[in-house]
Amino acid sequence: MGNFEQLAAFEASLTPDQPWPELAEECMPLFPTRLLPDRLGQLAEDMAACIPVPVDYVVCAMLGAASSALVGRVSIQPWDGYLERLQLYLCLGGESGTNKSGAMRVMMEPLKAWLTEHGLTILRRNEQRKTEREILNKQAQRKGMTDAIRTQLDKLADEPELPVILTDTTPDALPIRMKRQGGCGIIYTDEGNFINVIAGATYGKSGSAPNLDTVLNGFDGGMVHVDRVGRDPIMLPHAHLTITVGMQPVILQRMTGNEELASRGFPQRVLYFLPDNLGQVDLLHLPPFPKAGMAQWTSLLLDLAQLHRDREAVLTMTGDAQQLLRLHRQAMWNRTDTDAAMRSWCRKAHGKAARLAGLLALLDNPGTLTVDACHVRAAVAMMESYFIPHAEKAFGGAPSISPDALAMVDTLRRKGSLPRDRLWHDVQRQKKYRGADGKERFSSVLNELQGKGYIRLTIPPDTGGPGRKASPTVEVNPALLGQHPADIRMTEGTL
Repeated sequence: MGNFEQLAAFEASLTPDQPWPELAEECMPLFPTRLLPDRLGQLAEDMAACIPVPVDYVVCAMLGAASSALVGRVSIQPWDGYLERLQLYLCLGGESGTNKSGAMRVMMEPLKAWLTEHGLTILRRNEQRKTEREILNKQAQRKGMTDAIRTQLDKLADEPELPVILTDTTPDALPIRMKRQGGCGIIYTDEGNFINVIAGATYGKSGSAPNLDTVLNGFDGGMVHVDRVGRDPIMLPHAHLTITVGMQPVILQRMTGNEELASRGFPQRVLYFLPDNLGQVDLLHLPPFPKAGMAQWTSLLLDLAQLHRDREAVLTMTGDAQQLLRLHRQAMWNRTDTDAAMRSWCRKAHGKAARLAGLLALLDNPGTLTVDACHVRAAVAMMESYFIPHAEKAFGGAPSISPDALAMVDTLRRKGSLPRDRLWHDVQRQKKYRGADGKERFSSVLNELQGKGYIRLTIPPDTGGPGRKASPTVEVNPALLGQHPADIRMTEGTL
């Protein structure tokens, strides 16, 4: 029996007196700003209120910018034989129009300006060095290559360029760019096209798969060696990459549901920020831009970039900090109540916690080389109270309401109720609802919405005359009337 027949058979059991079921609204935890250094926690809250966005947006942008300032320069060694790089892979999920762009741009702007200014200086110096090398090479052609000329040429080798902030790239172009930048790369964007690329949605010919080696090895500082016919070989002894991507729910689902990405472990490397949308906001009376806080953030971010520009640092943990991290690792490793993807994420959780602890220590004191127990305790608390629930949401599979059903709610929420035949007539303007398959699709959507308590079908009194049956009325749950579709909760851990 098809969906349409099932719906028709179900109509007989409907009564207009059924009470509406309550729509459960399980809110995601907000980022605990109290766990950030004092001035940063306050800045995140002030900036979020000013833009306005959920505070999670600002914190994601903040951690992404700090990770970008340190990419390839700082590691943390919790104990002997174990090293983690401080670069983070961050995902900020939110619907279009929720101002992800505003939060990400404002927190990254100081570093972007610094990298641009100093990057141009390095390019000018490299041009000068190139000119001097050409002069020496001409001398060598006339007089022969001497040890003195060879020594001078070695000294005139190009400086590695500073990382350029990429908003989009391909897996083939990324290692080429990183080679010029000393093996370092920054991807920081408020659009999700990079995720579409590595998921194979917008890459190459039909059926081709992108090479993920640079993206995967860049998380841990691993080696990348690309040698292909027709291309110059690329050798990165240590690849260092930081990724901060703002994306819409459909792209998030494409990433976490992609078998190739999951089998290679990319989604398991990511920290997720998937907050609920803001409620009603008074846009006429927003608080002022926090100039003093942003001045402190600019100074701190540039201190991180400048202090670690010409040196590599390895942070170490105190004994108490090590013990806290070991306990967290044990707890995460023993989790058995999750699916395979989430279990894999949890087994990498202690590494992400170590990286967070290192960043917190440097945000507290850019010159420190020691991570103490308070920073590890804060990082572990972030993981357990915030990042684990948000990762569970990311790996929860399909949303509880399909895109077709969500679009149908957008139509119904403004009308309250209308005959099913009238609704069917209205939606037939859309190509996907035409023909026999479209009728089945329409009925399937109504079944889905009815099962979740968003609508119900009632049989009105028979006013159609002999031989005619009145069309059932589609009633919308009053809790949804006037509500924007983006505010409808998705359950089972997904947007």
